[in-house]
Amino acid sequence: MRYYRHHYPDSRIIVSVWDTTDPALVAAMEPYADRILLQPDPKVAGHRNINRQIANAYGALHEAERMGAKTALLVRTDFLIFRPRLIEQLTRLAKQGRKTEDRGGPLVVPDAFTRKWIPLHPSDMIMFGRTEDLLEFWGAAWQFDSTPDQQHDAPPEIYLTRAFLERRGRTKARHNQLEWFSALADLFIVKDFDWFEAIWFKKPEFRGAHEETLWGACISEADWETIGLSQDQTHTEYFSNRGFTAIFDQILNLPKF
Repeated sequence: MRYYRHHYPDSRIIVSVWDTTDPALVAAMEPYADRILLQPDPKVAGHRNINRQIANAYGALHEAERMGAKTALLVRTDFLIFRPRLIEQLTRLAKQGRKTEDRGGPLVVPDAFTRKWIPLHPSDMIMFGRTEDLLEFWGAAWQFDSTPDQQHDAPPEIYLTRAFLERRGRTKARHNQLEWFSALADLFIVKDFDWFEAIWFKKPEFRGAHEETLWGACISEADWETIGLSQDQTHTEYFSNRGFTAIFDQILNLPKF
């Protein structure tokens, strides 16, 4: 909080935490925040705590909109982003996004956990865009059914993206890999985790999505740029096979050439 306030004195800082948060911690944050929202914990958490994620994110974004913010940067509280002049650069990036028939602008996300082989899985760890677009992404309905079905059993990223695509009229992207790649190119901008110069306090050793392999592999910034240029190709031609061959080399104990 102190870091963000020092480096972004003109930005409005909103912190969304549970109403059970230690009052001493809330008091310590108050000098550095424009708003501290004490959110009631949802009685129904939803699959993988999706209702809690929506409540915190949407609550903060709604407050940002109420305060007149046209754009917003949504960041987990266990992240610290060191990139200088971050807001200025993100704003420029978003303005350079593709012009499509969809309303709204692109959402900037990191490659970390923007899955390569799992459709509809953009990262929700860091997001920047127009406030109204972020509200649209995080505006999915809460889950109240205690028996998960195929839709409710999805990871939060997929659950949110599925609803977002439906609102944007990109329903084909919910069921087709190529259509999803097209939507990813149009509605998002993927930047490498290293670009943000961020530290994740939960996993301070984490240095980027390049460490993820096979089904955990992520779409890098270069992959995202290739997708935008090559939407007529099959998905297997989008990406380098180096990640797969490296794994097979380890399994077979093959020498490196």
